Amino acid sequence: MDVYDPSESTADTAGGASAAFDTAAIIAVLWFVLLFVTSVVALLVLPAEYATANVLFEVASVQGNVGLSAAIVDATNPASLKLTFVFAMWIGRLEIVPVVVSARLIAEEVF
Repeated sequence: MDVYDPSESTADTAGGASAAFDTAAIIAVLWFVLLFVTSVVALLVLPAEYATANVLFEVASVQGNVGLSAAIVDATNPASLKLTFVFAMWIGRLEIVPVVVSARLIAEEVF
């Protein structure tokens, strides 16, 4: 069995860890951007009777596909909110990276 010798570490190892961290940071930022955009749309479209905390809870639940609800989503919601929630659910289910890669490939084909 080999023993790891720290003096044998290379820049490739450190660079790999740095690249993994950068990728995780990008995913986290994209996740929070989607959460923010969906929350803003929901707050603008929904009536003022809903508490902001409940709207944020609903948006996080939608994006996380966990099935919890604050009784905000129903059949009477505007179509714009429904489409925004469908998009957030889709990205939440697939994760953000495959969606970004797919969008980039589609954009390259179209343009």
